[in-house]
Amino acid sequence: MNKLVISAIGSVALAAGAFAVVPNGYKVEQIWSGTTGTFGNSGTFPAVNMTMANQAPVSGGEQFGERYVAWLSADNGATKAGINGHKDFTLVWDMTMHTTFKVEAGLLLQYDNSRGFTPESQIYINQTPGNTAMQTSGDWVLPGYNASAAGATNPLGQTIRMSLEYKFLGVNSLQRISYGSFNSGWVNGNWGGPIYDSVMQMGFYFQPVISGATAPQHSEVEFNLVSFSETAVPEPGSLMVLGLGAVAMMRKRSKK
Repeated sequence: MNKLVISAIGSVALAAGAFAVVPNGYKVEQIWSGTTGTFGNSGTFPAVNMTMANQAPVSGGEQFGERYVAWLSADNGATKAGINGHKDFTLVWDMTMHTTFKVEAGLLLQYDNSRGFTPESQIYINQTPGNTAMQTSGDWVLPGYNASAAGATNPLGQTIRMSLEYKFLGVNSLQRISYGSFNSGWVNGNWGGPIYDSVMQMGFYFQPVISGATAPQHSEVEFNLVSFSETAVPEPGSLMVLGLGAVAMMRKRSKK
């Protein structure tokens, strides 16, 4: 009898989990048009490598160049995956940067645009030779962290492990991030605004920040060992069906 009940629970869990997002590729696109250079990308999931060659110098101080994003995809790169911010999830990745100038790279979260604009959050490294800043965007859903100020280091060319963990609590949420040795600990996900949207996208972005250097600049970032897991929670209706089914099996079993 116990085996039957356990089997029923497993069946419902599998049914609920069948709709979980399972990334298997990247949809790479340019979402910010800036100064010119030669962009390239390569790699097969879970790895993706993005490069910018011959980035021309500019006048008037630092300027952002193009922003490219390798969005997580569940259909081999045809479309961006819809991540459910109303389920628990964990995203872990490795990142390595090489550059002759200033570059931003990291995780980009893009939320629903029903507000009349498309909110974004970033967990990123802003790096130049000899200087590194690991931080978050500190926006409406993601608290501001400065991992470098907390003692975390990431020398140029060194691979660093990063992660975002998220727990959905209905009207509230918890999240924590890590950059190598830095761990934010669990914090209230309602910092500055609402919980994550029920449909959003996550991708790895790469964006040069250029200046008036006299020679064309080159940079590269590699994301690897990417792992995304989503916890699927059965709907209340599914739990009710599970309960009724288990009771029916128990009764049938007891009559034999």
